[in-house]
Amino acid sequence: MIKKVSSLLLFLYAFICFAQISSADVEVVYISSIIKDSLNRSGVVESENILLYNSNESIYYNKDEKEYYHALNSGGSVATIPTSMGNIPRKPKSRGQVYKKDQAIYTTLPLGFYNYEFPEPTLVWELLPNKKKIKDFECQLAKTVTETGDTFFAWFAPEIISTEGPFRFKGLSGLILEVYNKNRTIEITAVEINKSSQEIEKIPYLKLLKIENKDRFLKIRNDFLENPSIYMGNMEVFDANGNDITRKRMERFKKENVFLD
Repeated sequence: MIKKVSSLLLFLYAFICFAQISSADVEVVYISSIIKDSLNRSGVVESENILLYNSNESIYYNKDEKEYYHALNSGGSVATIPTSMGNIPRKPKSRGQVYKKDQAIYTTLPLGFYNYEFPEPTLVWELLPNKKKIKDFECQLAKTVTETGDTFFAWFAPEIISTEGPFRFKGLSGLILEVYNKNRTIEITAVEINKSSQEIEKIPYLKLLKIENKDRFLKIRNDFLENPSIYMGNMEVFDANGNDITRKRMERFKKENVFLD
């Protein structure tokens, strides 16, 4: 009897776990171009990001970051950087993910040693009369203003029936193929659209802190930009030749002032 009950419990657990796995219908590959220092437009950082979605769930992530955290969780090897506290993993340049379930959107972004997950407020879009073709799709322009007062524009394709888009930019009556901010320091462009059956799964972050709302995250980020050392501890960072580059890194944190909010 005990063996039968144990087998039944294992079967039910496996069934529940299987039921929770969601597969994508579509994969969209986006190229993000970000000028981190708005005073120096020559320093463009490009990254490739993936959007997987079906009718009620999606994940937007960087492939390198996903592989990085899977390696850490499985005991695999990753590149490191020397510090006064020993070698620490060298994290990918592009970090953060956006997970959507039904109408709820959750963003995870890094600050210092931690990753913060918080719910995103719903964006309000204004449809504009502008139209153009992107990858043979007739697209329409829309505009939104975020909670931080930043203006973003999005080109979406009504013939691709979906409310999806890159990062937190969702909620239009067609898949978003391009997004850019008013100053053109951020541009995200779709380069591939494919059928997919990949699993929609979150990145297995370490040191993940879930906070109640975005206002709390923005307060933490402002504090971090004012004084990065309070979230980095007394750690000193060295380059490959053993030179102390701690101050240079702190100054870089303050300069990288372009956000996807």
